[in-house]
Amino acid sequence: MALVNRIDQLEQLVQQLQQQLQGAGTSGTTTNTFVVPQKATEPPKFSGPRDSIPAKEWIQKMGMYFGDAKITGDEDKVCQALLRLTGEAYQYMSLVVDKIATGQPSGHTWVTFAEVINKVYGKKTDKEIAEKEIEGYYGDEGKKKVKEDFFNWAQKYRTLGRLAEIDGSTLLTQLKKVMPEKVRDTFATMELVPGFTMPTDWEVYLDTALDMYKPLYPEKLKGKIF
Repeated sequence: MALVNRIDQLEQLVQQLQQQLQGAGTSGTTTNTFVVPQKATEPPKFSGPRDSIPAKEWIQKMGMYFGDAKITGDEDKVCQALLRLTGEAYQYMSLVVDKIATGQPSGHTWVTFAEVINKVYGKKTDKEIAEKEIEGYYGDEGKKKVKEDFFNWAQKYRTLGRLAEIDGSTLLTQLKKVMPEKVRDTFATMELVPGFTMPTDWEVYLDTALDMYKPLYPEKLKGKIF
């Protein structure tokens, strides 16, 4: 009999516990749950000009990482960025690495650090590219291009000259040095003609040279009707 009573008591206890659990589920009470904090996404490494990721994109991803990881101090940001530099970029910033390694301030805010990386490894502007490329249209190289196809050379010279924003006097001087022989001789003859004014604007000079070139070199004109 004692055993039967004990079983009845246990059954009642189980029923009470079940009722309590059901009540808790509908009463609006909440239970505390442990949430594992999400780890900030690691930014990529950056090695320099031959890296698959552009400098600007790497800087932006470092900025997003700082936000996710709650990194706010400039020294901490610079240190974290240095840890993700490799190869040429790491070597370039070695003086900053040495400072931090010896406990000295880096000498940079995150803004100035990012500016250095972008200046050294960022994509060059059209102006910078044109300044370098137009050199291939001066001197002996320019004469070779003029001989091969004067119209093609003139078109590219004009485009590069505008993009490079080089002063007009330099462009005019270089232009005169590579003129086809007959065009150059015609300009020299025209200077002796009363009333003729030699163009001083490089683009006007180029347009005049193109007009002269057509009758002087008819065999160089391309195109056909049929």
